[in-house]
Parts: sequence; C-alpha cells; structure tokens
Amino acid sequence: MTKTRKPPNPLPLQPRDKTAGDAALAITKAVTSALPLVGGPGAELVALLTPSLEKRRVAWLDELAERLRRLEAERGVDVEDLKEDPAFLDAVMHAARAADRTSSDTKRAALRNAVLNVALSAGPPAEAIRHQVFLRLIEEFNEWHLRILNLFSNPPAELGAAHDEQLRSATALPHVIQALFPEMAGHQEVYGLVWSDLKQAQLVNSDLHGMMSRSGLLARRTTDFGEEFLGFIRSPLAGD
Repeated sequence: MTKTRKPPNPLPLQPRDKTAGDAALAITKAVTSALPLVGGPGAELVALLTPSLEKRRVAWLDELAERLRRLEAERGVDVEDLKEDPAFLDAVMHAARAADRTSSDTKRAALRNAVLNVALSAGPPAEAIRHQVFLRLIEEFNEWHLRILNLFSNPPAELGAAHDEQLRSATALPHVIQALFPEMAGHQEVYGLVWSDLKQAQLVNSDLHGMMSRSGLLARRTTDFGEEFLGFIRSPLAGD
C-alpha cells in the first residue's frame, strides 16, 4: 500500500538575514515532504529521476524566493508576514507542484508571477477564490493557451508593423494566429482546441472562425475576466 507523508506545517519562509537560496531550500523541503512515497520498481524510477526533478524544483523555488525579496524591496511586502497567510501558502504549494510538472519557461514564469501577485493581494475572500481559479487554469493550460490569449489581448501591439504584409489578405482569426506563430500553420486542430478551452473558461469572447474585416481581426478578443487572468500571470516587478 502506498504511504503518504503528512503535509508540511506550515510552509516556512526564512528570516530577513537569510539568503534567497536559503528560503528556497526551506520551501523545497516543505514541498518535497508533501510528495507521496513509493516502493518497488517505482522507487527505482524515482531514484533515477530525482536529481533532474529536484534540480527543476529547486530552480523554480530559488527564482521565486529571489523575487519575493525584490517584492519586499520594491513594493514593501513583508515576507515574514507571508508565512502566516493561508492564501499565500496555498498558492505556493499549488504553483510549486504545477511547476514540477512542466518544462515550459512560459508556464513556469506564469506560476511564479501568480504567487507574487497573491503575495501583493489583500482583497476580500472572493478574490482569494478567483486566484484559486486562476491557478487551476494555469495548471491545466499549456504555454500555447497563454501565448494565444496574450496575443488577442492586444493584437496590434503583439503583431506590429512587421506583419502588415501577412495580414493584408487575412480574413479570419486563424490568419492572425499563424502570422505571429508560423509554427502553428497546418495545425488548425491544435489551436482550435486551445481556443475552445479559452472560450469555455470565459477568457475570450468570440468564435475562432468566421469572416472579418481587418479592424475586426485586430480587435481585442479577451473578456474582462481574461484581462484579469493575464494581469495575474504578469510579473508585478519592474523590468521582470
């Protein structure tokens, strides 16, 4: 029978005289202790993969810890207070587990930024629920969900003048996607499913197909909820 360890209590953050690496190590131990134990061939596989997986986990946590210190310096967030904030601790654990399961830099950055934005939040309970929904979406999405959603938040800014010629004969939103992401050409079923996911999550407000004018093609397609989500996955730090 598989045995599990009890979750850490609580997730520690280090005092101010500790380095970001020390904080990351403390968080890493807490996250690691929450993972299940396995035996038999599974244990051999874990032993084989653990160095690479641990390296991935520590790298993400180290980046998070360093940015938390910057958040403290730039935005006045008290890192010591965060270890008493259940919403923040929940966000760190959720995001850390999700970061473990992806190699996408785009998605790992989104998870890190989400934790930073939770650290900045002091809103009502309803806002904490919204943040939980956003964290779940980041976990479920792949990086193409995030990139396509960002594109349709402000198509003119994302495309720029360099794509004018490609868009001259464009008549549908797939042409916009393929203009910015040429690797998506010939993969309509892939970005079609991505768009369907975004629409089901109420992050975009239109169908993907249908004839449009140039102004229609370059109009914002994200909902207000979608804009909130994008704000949640953007870094609140200057120059980050």
